[in-house]
Amino acid sequence: MQKRFFWTQTILLILSALFLPTAALSDDPFSIKLKTGDLVYSPIDNKIYASVPNDSAVNPNTLTPIDPATGELGTPIPIGFNPGQLTISDDGTMIHVVFGGEFGVQSFDVVNQTLGYSFFIAGGPEVKEMLSIPGRPTAVLVSTHMPGFSPPATGTAVWEDGIKLPNQVGTGLGVGGPDRIAVDLADGSLAYGYQTTVTSFTNWNMVINENGVENCGCGTLQGILTGSSTKIARHAGRVFRAEGEVYNIIPAFQTGLFESGDNFVLDPGTNRFYTMKPDGPVQRIYIYNLTTLQLLTDITVSGFENSLGGDIRFGNNGFAFRNSEQVVIVPDDVVVGDLNLDGIVDLLDVQPFVDLIESGGYQLEGDINYDGSVNLLEVQLFVDLLLN
Repeated sequence: MQKRFFWTQTILLILSALFLPTAALSDDPFSIKLKTGDLVYSPIDNKIYASVPNDSAVNPNTLTPIDPATGELGTPIPIGFNPGQLTISDDGTMIHVVFGGEFGVQSFDVVNQTLGYSFFIAGGPEVKEMLSIPGRPTAVLVSTHMPGFSPPATGTAVWEDGIKLPNQVGTGLGVGGPDRIAVDLADGSLAYGYQTTVTSFTNWNMVINENGVENCGCGTLQGILTGSSTKIARHAGRVFRAEGEVYNIIPAFQTGLFESGDNFVLDPGTNRFYTMKPDGPVQRIYIYNLTTLQLLTDITVSGFENSLGGDIRFGNNGFAFRNSEQVVIVPDDVVVGDLNLDGIVDLLDVQPFVDLIESGGYQLEGDINYDGSVNLLEVQLFVDLLLN
């Protein structure tokens, strides 16, 4: 009887640990009064980094770190005149900053907290988009354009360690190239390009190698991905666009829809993607399964108007975005029983649950092995009990 009572209590404890009622993610969002151009997050030091433009009253012309737990601003880093776009390497070690009227790029080493190399786009075109390349922290894919010309796009190239690699897609004015670009987050050797400013809406399926970027001459979404677009992203052979469409590249067909909005972010680490749809002072954040495209949940954040984007993920569940004068942080203080947000607690939830425990983000009570510690074996047993 005593043993049965113990196991009953243990199972109840496990269930309460995995499904502990918590405040919704949007219960305690807060804002920091800071004008910004863009945001990124580095897990290296658990900081959000904001580019602060020239006309900001606080920390102008800097890269400013922000503690997402407290909103405290760190020591600003002078980064050049009027910084804007940011991109960060997939390992969180290197930030690239567009500055100087969108003609220059400055690197920043997060680990050593030092400025690195810089480079400038010669001949007049501006940086249109800049993306990090997975597995190559000092390399970025850059699309350029020349405002006032048609087509304005002038080419897409890889810059590594501040040096432009020889192969590029598009070779200048009159030739064009993609003005919307996406590097595959699952494979840094693949990219996609799309020209949105001319009615041909040319698509490029691209490959990235040690010599730069090239048109692979393989299947594209030509004739399928059309019309203007504000943003595209690529993951595991699919293209996502801000207008709420998802396409499989080879073979080419539309594979899904999501709530449209200029602001969305893919998070392969948790197999989710997030999109935000503003409605006046209400921002609704939709969370989807990245593989199945299933809507998992949605969150309402109230009191923050005019989202300008800069959507980023941080920590286990944190989310941040920016508007004209604020950085809005939706805190990373939620633990849900189903860490993958797919509605089922199964073995897929074991590793993120362990990661959460080891990071100190959640203190699990109970020790099913009586050894005084909670480890991977414990969590495996917890899940086994739930499944059986």
